[in-house]
Formats: sequence, structure tokens, C-alpha cells
Amino acid sequence: MADSTSISSWAEALASQIETHQPFEAPWDELSVDDAYRVQDELRRLLEPSRGELGGYKIAAGAQALQQMLGIDRPLGGQIHAGQLRSSGAQLSAADFVSPALECEVMARLASEVPASGAPYTRESIAPFVGELIVSFEVIDTRAATVPVLGAAGLIADRCACEGAVLGTAVTVGDDFDFSGLGNLAVELEWNGEIVDTGVTGNAMGHPLEGLAWVANHLAAQGRQLRSGDVVLTGAAFSPKPAAVGDRVTYRIEGLGEVSVAIVD
Repeated sequence: MADSTSISSWAEALASQIETHQPFEAPWDELSVDDAYRVQDELRRLLEPSRGELGGYKIAAGAQALQQMLGIDRPLGGQIHAGQLRSSGAQLSAADFVSPALECEVMARLASEVPASGAPYTRESIAPFVGELIVSFEVIDTRAATVPVLGAAGLIADRCACEGAVLGTAVTVGDDFDFSGLGNLAVELEWNGEIVDTGVTGNAMGHPLEGLAWVANHLAAQGRQLRSGDVVLTGAAFSPKPAAVGDRVTYRIEGLGEVSVAIVD
């Protein structure tokens, strides 16, 4: 395990790169996954003055093919700053990113805290804690040329590339909500007026609540828990799509609504 001085040094190096919109450059020779999560925590604290406090979490590398590329056997967890949660119709400035990209996701907002003592959670046991479902774009900054350049530890330390999310209208989940069908909702991605991808919400780990349960269990293993009001990005329906100035993008989910974003100078 790395000492606290090294963790702080690595986090400070990453924070400087992020704040000045520089490409990813790993400031370490070798970093364990456990230490990478420590760097992620410290990095989040360093970025809070400009990006806001912890607002929630995300799951990354849910696809087995990506896990194999990274040499891991499980997904990765990232953190979301509350100040980077934007409403549908937001305009993102390309100048704020090294290489912006969008992922299409179902976001869950928690109605109550999820006790760590209840782990391991399943898609069925996590469902009663969900208060809202929101069609969302995750905004990522692909600051490395390729995923292998980052590696699993680098991706974790860099908050899994998360630079917030754009949220559509929230759908309140009532007691009679049918979560069993949540993985079968039709989705489509419109890019500059053209439908470029279609599928179902289950493209992400089979069901959105699988991702939510994974995040809850991941935090419980660290002695943490989801809080009331936290948001969780539950996994991407499609691979990340690079975004450029002039792009206008809309993501729709059957029965849940849509979300739109534009990329400007």
C-alpha cells in the first residue's frame, strides 16, 4: 500500500492536469487498484472548489470486453461532483475538455440511504431505495489516447473520466413501479438529426439496477453507503461517442423521456 504522501502527490498531479485541460499523464510507475481508489478520493476533494461536493457515483467498464482489455474481472466505480449535474438543453463548451464524449444512461436518484449492512444487494433488493429514474448523458473527458494507456488504475484514479452528467426530467418511482421491465425499454440516440444507435436499456449489464446494486456493494466493501439524494449512473447503453463543436444530441428512453445537449465553442 502506498503511503499518504504518494497518494496526495499523485492526486495533485492529476488535479493540475484536469484543471488545465491537459492530456492524461500517469505520474506513477505502478499503482494498485486499492491505491487508485485512494487517489480518486483525494482527487475529488482537490476538485471540489471548482466542481462541487460529492453528488453521486457511476459504474464504468461494465462490459466484459473492456474488462479483458484492462486486465480486470469486475467493473470500476467513479464519483460525480454535484456541481457538474446539468439540466437537459445544456450547452457544453468543448474548450473545457481535452476530448469530450457522451454516454447514454439511466440515472437513479436514491430516496433513502442504502445501509452498507444490507449488502450484498441485488437488482430486486436495491429497487425499494430508488426514488427517481432519469434519462441522462454522462459527460466524459477521454484525456488519454486509448483506454490501455490509462489502465485500470489510471482510469479509477481519474474518476473513471467522469465530468458530470446532463439530466432529463425525473420520473418519480411509486410503489407500483414495474422494475422488472426496466431492462427492456427501447432506446435511441439521435445525433445531429440522425438516429445513430438503437437498443434497449438492458444493454447496460442486462438491467439498470444491476449497475446500481454493484455500486451499493462496491461502497459497502469500503465501509461506505449510498446516501439519500445521491445519483448513480448505472451503465452505458452504447459505447462512448466523441462529441465536437456543433453537435446536437438527444437520447430517448421509452416511457422515461429524453435528454438533449449541445456542444459549443
